[in-house]
Order: sequence, then C-alpha cells, then structure tokens
Amino acid sequence: MKQLLPESIRSRIADLRGRGIYSGYPDEYKCIFIHIPKVAGTSITKTLFGCGSRHLRYTEYKKANPKKFRSYFKFSFVRNPWDRLYSAYSFLRKGGMNEMDRQWAEEHLAGYADFESFVKGWVTREHIWNWIHFYPQYYFICDDRLNLKMDFVGRLESLDKDFTYVQQKLGVPVKPLPRINVSGNEKAYIQHYNEETRKIVADVYAEDIKMFSYTFDNS
Repeated sequence: MKQLLPESIRSRIADLRGRGIYSGYPDEYKCIFIHIPKVAGTSITKTLFGCGSRHLRYTEYKKANPKKFRSYFKFSFVRNPWDRLYSAYSFLRKGGMNEMDRQWAEEHLAGYADFESFVKGWVTREHIWNWIHFYPQYYFICDDRLNLKMDFVGRLESLDKDFTYVQQKLGVPVKPLPRINVSGNEKAYIQHYNEETRKIVADVYAEDIKMFSYTFDNS
C-alpha cells in the first residue's frame, strides 16, 4: 500500500512547486493575512489583492515554509467578541456564504427562536468549536500558550486607521475600504444582549476578551 507523505512535507513540496498557500498575493507582497471569520477579511483581501481568502490558522503557513513565515509581514484583524458572535449568528441565519453554512445553520440554529435563546442554549466553550465562524479569534493567530504570532493586529473598531497602516506597510496605494458583510452600525449588537447573555459570552470568549483588551461596549 502506498504511503502518503506527512502533511507538513506535502505542504512544503506544494510551496516549492508554486502551488501552495503562498502562491498568489502572499509571495507577491511578501505578507501573510490571517482572515478571522466575521472580521472584514473579505473587504480587506479584495481591496488589497483583488481576490478572496480562506480562514486558515497561522500554523498552515508556518509548516508550509518556516523561512517565509519568519520573514513575511504577518497581520490580522480582530473584533469585539460580543459583536462578532452576534454578527456570525445573523450571517448564518441568513444562509451564510455557501451550502455548507446553510446546512449547518438549518441543523443547529433553526431550533432557537432568537439570538438570546441561541446564546443561552448553544453557546458554550465546547460548542463554539463546532463551526469555524464561532472559533475563538486567538486560535487563528496565537500558539497553544496564547503567544501572539502576528506582526500587526488591527481592530474592526479602528478599521480605517489600521487598514491604512497595513497598506502603507505593504507599499501599496492607500484606498478606502468598502464594507462587505459588515453592519453599518458598529454598536448595533448591544441591544441584543442582556446581563445573562453578556456574562455567557464573557466566559466562553474569556481568552479573546483578555488578550485583545475588549469590554462589552468598547468603552
């Protein structure tokens, strides 16, 4: 029986052949963008590179080519966890991005009448690992000891300023960032929480809240 090479070796071979995850804009701009779900990543990649992106953890880039990972500019963006959870819930309730999102939402969200019942009935430290839109943000950009592996982490709450910095760092023309899949009211999520649901999210996403210094209302 033919033995498959370890995934790390296969990733490196693909990179050497120009078909790995560094092909395209990462090699062209010598940068790595980690697209955390529901943090304006679609807008960022389309504006910077004219393409979409995938939700990959930093480790995928590191194992594919450790040398590039060390030298390339690594950046990501984060979002208030209470805001991000409501955004992910609303996005999936509307069908998400593809058929897999839609099917997952039908199987897991249809039984909850509203966001409050969803938080009370589903949001736990175990359940959030069931679908990538709910993964903690630290998972994508930190190691298992919560050491940050990015050179820069912007915030959705200061998106225009932080995105301008990224463009200047990459040496590309500074362009305004169109809003794709982003609510026009950055604090619209607040009205959908009460004291109990606020505390549930504070516990479930405690690492994100502490690491990125968030409060419920960004005060």
